[in-house]
Amino acid sequence: MHGQQSRQGGQRLTRKNFLETYLCTSYITVGAYAEVVPTRVYLDTYVLRGLVSSNKPERSEALSEISKLANASFETIIPQIVLGEALATIIRDYPDPNDAHATIKRLYDRIVQIHVPDRGFPPISVKILGEAELLKDGDGHLGDTDAIIAAQALLDPDSQRLLTADRKMLESEAIRGEEERLRNSGDRRAKLKIVDGL
Repeated sequence: MHGQQSRQGGQRLTRKNFLETYLCTSYITVGAYAEVVPTRVYLDTYVLRGLVSSNKPERSEALSEISKLANASFETIIPQIVLGEALATIIRDYPDPNDAHATIKRLYDRIVQIHVPDRGFPPISVKILGEAELLKDGDGHLGDTDAIIAAQALLDPDSQRLLTADRKMLESEAIRGEEERLRNSGDRRAKLKIVDGL
């Protein structure tokens, strides 16, 4: 209402924090304009692997993250290498073909609950492999797959979260430094945060 202040938690309710609080959306600034878009989240393997795990706490944690991603305010990206790792885990842990098929079906049912766009299963490219090598040169603790997944998230200019439980990725100075470099050079429009939960 004009001339009055709406308040929540003792703070003035502005248009920006209203959108962030009630719509769970983020601002990406391009030039002098701001566009409200869903938060783009890249998944590491641990979420998909957790969905089919026989370990109850691990499965419960993964289901919790998937339930958050089902919110329309998120756009989820699952790199093909992540999907491949999850399927390889199923084949390894479920040698019986019927069990493996049932588990893959269960994984599929969980994935379709979340908002994955048509381009939401990106493949590896030469550019991504080059970026992954750059990350590994800067951080010898990163494995090949970790570096590739991080590179895919970094080279998407609008990615905002990389969801992982891997401490090497969460604590990597090389990933943080490269993210800042890409953002400062104008190759990224949003800040990418490496997180272990949403």
